[in-house]
Amino acid sequence: MPPFVALAAALLAAPTGATAKPRVTANPNPIAFGETLTVRGRGWPVIEFCSRTVRLSLRSDQNAFRIGTDRVGLRGRLRFKWVPRRSEVGRGDWTLVARMRCESGKDGSPVPVRATTPLRIGSHNFVVARGITPKARWTLYARRARFGGFCTGVKTKPPDGSGFGPSGEGCGGGLRGEPLKVGLFYGRHRGTFAEGMASAEVAAVKVTFGDEQPVDALLLPSPPALGFEGRFWIASFPGLCLRFTAEAFDAQGTSLSRFEVPPRRGPPYGPRRRCLR
Repeated sequence: MPPFVALAAALLAAPTGATAKPRVTANPNPIAFGETLTVRGRGWPVIEFCSRTVRLSLRSDQNAFRIGTDRVGLRGRLRFKWVPRRSEVGRGDWTLVARMRCESGKDGSPVPVRATTPLRIGSHNFVVARGITPKARWTLYARRARFGGFCTGVKTKPPDGSGFGPSGEGCGGGLRGEPLKVGLFYGRHRGTFAEGMASAEVAAVKVTFGDEQPVDALLLPSPPALGFEGRFWIASFPGLCLRFTAEAFDAQGTSLSRFEVPPRRGPPYGPRRRCLR
């Protein structure tokens, strides 16, 4: 019997709680330097063929750094705290790796058990996408809000990438069961950006700025470490336009949701109807 088969058989024979697939999570994520990271794990084996000690490390494409060890409890769980320091690890995207030494119950050969989760260090924001228009270089970013939900925002710079530019963001409770979430940002000399979140069932988002022709928004995957299973979207207009509609469609072309900004029920003296290029 191969070693991994022997270990699988041992796990099936173990008490309830040790048979789940081992997993590990990190919170908060992203995390700034100097904050306390809490690592939690569950589903780890509690059997005689495993050491019960989990070794935790960070890995990137170029580097690896060990952050500590923790002992798994009788219910197959662990809880570990660690503070990232700028002098120890670099800013950027890492993979948190949890590893336990196990061995085959037949011949004693090593059968390690491993779980991973992505982790961003040194920044509160996840970059969802970057792009360029005739008037701006833009960055769409997102992060988890402090009291739940998400924040999304747009940063802009001149087309050559030099200097600084206007930016804006909005925070809310996430989709809350809706297919679409919308936001609007205007940067002087940089244009207007409609952006937001979309559920996983959304296959396309069409945006209409004022009385202009509809355009297809960029539909973007969520960064895995953000913990959001849907998508993000963004569309731009080269000038000032404070009125737009966004409509979400599924893969069959059926309309799922439609937002109008400002809503029709708003005051008649709202933002100008015509967009200015």
